[in-house]
Amino acid sequence: MILDKQQIKLRLEDITNGINTIVINTEHIKPVNRFALSVEVLETISNIKQSMGKDYDTTVFYKAIDSILTAKKMSNKDLKEFFKCSKKITDKEIYLSEKLEMLLMGFDLKNFQNSNDLLNAKIDSFSNCIYDYFQSEIKYKELIKKLNDVLKWQTIKKV
Repeated sequence: MILDKQQIKLRLEDITNGINTIVINTEHIKPVNRFALSVEVLETISNIKQSMGKDYDTTVFYKAIDSILTAKKMSNKDLKEFFKCSKKITDKEIYLSEKLEMLLMGFDLKNFQNSNDLLNAKIDSFSNCIYDYFQSEIKYKELIKKLNDVLKWQTIKKV
């Protein structure tokens, strides 16, 4: 079944209101694609609502879904809010994938199609930068600078 925009909005409202019985089988989908990453964010929203309460504001995660599905980088304001909220949810052991976070920063999805040493190094370094931010070892501005530097790598480097 293909859902139109209104049907998707209704399903998202169901999840927001605590109905989490929607089952989406993504096994047949390639490991990294926009739909599967959107499902990851929906599952995260559901986990947030269960762990932090129905009233916890998850608006920025819906903006992330929009960014993923439209293949557009999140605005600087939304990206800042996204990382701020992501940092808060790690206290509840809720995490998002580095690939998802890379896409939100404008990394091209096609770069994930062929795994190689450079891509793996980028993912590892990206993850390390985010970990440092979550541990309050670096501030947001430094995080964004480091993440943008990692995304521009043409050869393997150390952060």
